[in-house]
Amino acid sequence: MAPATWPTIRENILENVKTTLQAIAAGSKFIQPYPTVSRDVKHPTEVGTTKFPALYISPPEEALAHRTWQKTRNELSLIVTGYIRADAGENSGQELEKLVHDVKIALNQDLTRGGYAENTLVGPMIRRTQGVAPEMAGIDIEVTVWYRHHREVA
Repeated sequence: MAPATWPTIRENILENVKTTLQAIAAGSKFIQPYPTVSRDVKHPTEVGTTKFPALYISPPEEALAHRTWQKTRNELSLIVTGYIRADAGENSGQELEKLVHDVKIALNQDLTRGGYAENTLVGPMIRRTQGVAPEMAGIDIEVTVWYRHHREVA
């Protein structure tokens, strides 16, 4: 059996999601920059002095979508959680919508995740994050990525 290679396709996809979100800058397509983008997921009460708005990419769940003799098609599901300061008062809902807009625009620019994936779907599940600290508001955005890789055969 051939030795495993690093980074894996899965790791390349996750890094692509992270760098894509880090590249968001206020301008023609985007509403605001995101000074904190991390794969190190934290509970809102642990965020501390994080710069807001902040985006966290959850460790993904993976499922086998289809298998042929030599290739496997996998479905990678992850959650991008966004936090904002809730001191915007009643405008926190509007601020969360800006965050969703920017994440959707950014991740929909390259559905192949730099050539490592077949397709990316942002949403359809978007829900308010539960258990957020009083000074913050949060939202979870589901992202599904499909990719293929060759099966290792002994």
